[in-house]
Amino acid sequence: MSAKKDHKKKLHFYQTSLESAIQRKDEQSLFEWISSVVDEDFPVSYIRQLISPFLQMSKQLPLESQKNLLSFLLEKAEARSLNSEEQNIIVRESLSSIYETLGDFHSAARFLTQIPVEGASRSISEDYKLKTFIKIAHLFLLAGEVSLAESYLNRASSGLAATGREDLKYQFKVCHTRILEAKGKFSEAAWNYYDLSQTSMNPELMETNSESIYLDFLNHAVICAILSPAGPQRSRILAALFRDDRTHSLVSFEMLQAVYMDRILRSSHRETFTKLLNEYQLSPFQDGKDLFEQSFMEHNLSAVSKIYSNIQLDQLGNLLQISSEEAEKLAANMIYEGRLNGSIDQVNRLLEFEHSVQIVQWDERLESFCQQVDQCYGRIVKTYPQVLNSE
Repeated sequence: MSAKKDHKKKLHFYQTSLESAIQRKDEQSLFEWISSVVDEDFPVSYIRQLISPFLQMSKQLPLESQKNLLSFLLEKAEARSLNSEEQNIIVRESLSSIYETLGDFHSAARFLTQIPVEGASRSISEDYKLKTFIKIAHLFLLAGEVSLAESYLNRASSGLAATGREDLKYQFKVCHTRILEAKGKFSEAAWNYYDLSQTSMNPELMETNSESIYLDFLNHAVICAILSPAGPQRSRILAALFRDDRTHSLVSFEMLQAVYMDRILRSSHRETFTKLLNEYQLSPFQDGKDLFEQSFMEHNLSAVSKIYSNIQLDQLGNLLQISSEEAEKLAANMIYEGRLNGSIDQVNRLLEFEHSVQIVQWDERLESFCQQVDQCYGRIVKTYPQVLNSE
């Protein structure tokens, strides 16, 4: 009984000294407190009783102090196998949150990967596993480690069908869409962002996401659509975005309009739009061109195909501000991938465009309409010459 009383007396002493050190924000005393508690000849249950209030009270300290103390506690407790699974999770989640706040996303993700969500001795819900894997994927994505982010999101996907939580499904889709964007799959990302921008109609999600987030998704949809490879799929998403009244207030709308209307883009467009891009979207390919520059040239070539029936490769190169050899290679790739209808006459150095039946018919109808208007104007002038003279 005396040993039990002695333990209780020590327990009270440690609780009091903890409160005092926290109030003083005395980091050195807290390090000593952790060492003493872990090394104390206490029953494990007593040590855990002291660690629990420490985890709560340490939140009052500066982030750097929290980070140092929790890391030290984790190291000391693991050395003696003192952490319960629940406390282990709390410590790692706390450290992950601290590192995320400090901008060290890689370390934040690593602490979560060490949580035993699979094969743990205690029961961990499927929703918790799903939430943890999505969070890890999100952090790795912020750290620029796309392959690791995709790996953990794939692990999360197995529990997606079973969950009834709409917020987790929403977070999964957001993370999946950002991974598509980071991998350069801009057409898919654009459609996903556009879909996410319309989820504001869901009252459950509106509680946790402000309207500005949906406009941000819409802006990302526009950027990804513009960066998408020129072709029918790109045209469809551009049309959907252009017809959406919400895009008219975006900074990117001027560029969207120019691209949707198949206008040839100038250097001024490039300079304006470049300011909206992320660093990875400006990272160079092996040939030294960045993602937007590639999209920029493909769009201009597609726009040229709407204006010309054929064009010399030298003239095309001048128009795209690249060499004729690069222009030929660009056109060949787009024709091969089915994103441009045409053929290259290498003997005459000529690119010939094949316009679809619908476009030809539209051009013919437009030409006929213009001729009829001209004829109508001629008849009016001939019948009422005084009207023209009075003007």
